[in-house]
Amino acid sequence: MTINVTNKTIVIAGAARSGVAVALLLKQHGANVFVTDSGIIPAHFVAELEANKVEFEQQGHSARSFEGEFLVVSPGVPDEAPIVQHYLQADKKVYSEIEVGSWFTKSRIVAIT
Repeated sequence: MTINVTNKTIVIAGAARSGVAVALLLKQHGANVFVTDSGIIPAHFVAELEANKVEFEQQGHSARSFEGEFLVVSPGVPDEAPIVQHYLQADKKVYSEIEVGSWFTKSRIVAIT
């Protein structure tokens, strides 16, 4: 399944390795991405986001973090997190990073859970 993300506003919750990677992938495909993290983002990830002109926030979720057309969550973000619950209660989609990555490959994906 491929979803056209061009010009869509997408919020990514979690700014560690996989959150930054999915933000860059979506940006490469024309999305307007915003990364939000409830904690402090490590300096090397901040540098990577800044180098790629990806907007972000840390140490909490502002009103802007609730304005995405859908939310992409990092593996460490629980379903009970307020940001996830906000999207679900607003009848907006919440996707995992793995699912988003699958939109852009024709290769088989093997996952171990």
